[in-house]
Amino acid sequence: MPGEIPLSDGTPSVARSVLIDGRVHRSTGPWTPAVHALLLHLEAVGFEGAPRVIGFDDHGREVLTWIDGEAPRYPWPEWIQNDDAITSLGALLRAYHDAVRSFVPPADAQWRRWLGHPGGSLIRHGDLWPSNVVFRAEVPVALIDWE
Repeated sequence: MPGEIPLSDGTPSVARSVLIDGRVHRSTGPWTPAVHALLLHLEAVGFEGAPRVIGFDDHGREVLTWIDGEAPRYPWPEWIQNDDAITSLGALLRAYHDAVRSFVPPADAQWRRWLGHPGGSLIRHGDLWPSNVVFRAEVPVALIDWE
């Protein structure tokens, strides 16, 4: 569609994402309401390392905030392996786990099943790798590609 900038790292993705007017528009799935509930919770508890839910567009795609920075693509930049980047990513993940601790999923929540059902309650990103982390000045600031 005119005005859409495809967002892809070149790997197959469940969600087709495009950038329109500074906002991310992504295809949806049965898990979208549960993911939105999680993202809204993260926003409510002050976790800044995830996109914000805006709503849906006229094509039924979810609309999320764009997070400025760099989501590295393969071949990985050398700095991604430095101690500061790795330590900072650990701190971001710790902040996420602290924030998600108080999350109570909707009773009818459907989640994307990457590895089958592990049993019990486990709320995780599930696809954490460099291309799903936004960095600024070589410091991780956000986790993206929630599905």
